Amino acid sequence: MKIKISKRAIVALVFVFLMGGSTIAYSFLQAFSPPTASLVLPEKNIINYEIGKKEENYLISRGVTIAKFYYTQVCEECWDQKNFLESFVKQNSNQILLEEIESNETGIFPKLILTSFLGRKILENATNEEVLNAFCDLMYSPPAYCAAREI
Repeated sequence: MKIKISKRAIVALVFVFLMGGSTIAYSFLQAFSPPTASLVLPEKNIINYEIGKKEENYLISRGVTIAKFYYTQVCEECWDQKNFLESFVKQNSNQILLEEIESNETGIFPKLILTSFLGRKILENATNEEVLNAFCDLMYSPPAYCAAREI
């Protein structure tokens, strides 16, 4: 005896299998993902300390670009770039976390480390144009300025 299965039944079974499989996969992903309740995220997007690695990884996975700005008190260019960064970050507050870290070390300042899920760039004594270009390369959703610079 031969059993006939219609094309509709096959398509319906495929959809049932896909829906069931995706539900099971989602359950497994939720069970093994780190709990976000233990994360302490900053309330503002401009802070004067470094966040922890877990918080940093969580924010990067959510499309946030982390900007670590190292400066010294005696560096005049640092203050200009700090003001520039604060202005730029305020315009893109939903995408950038700026960590302003005063350093007592010797070296090249100002120093900016940008990290996103698209990559990482280290800029030392960079111009404002170089900083903007680096943000354009690394931000998940770059501002309109970035599209205009390519024209």
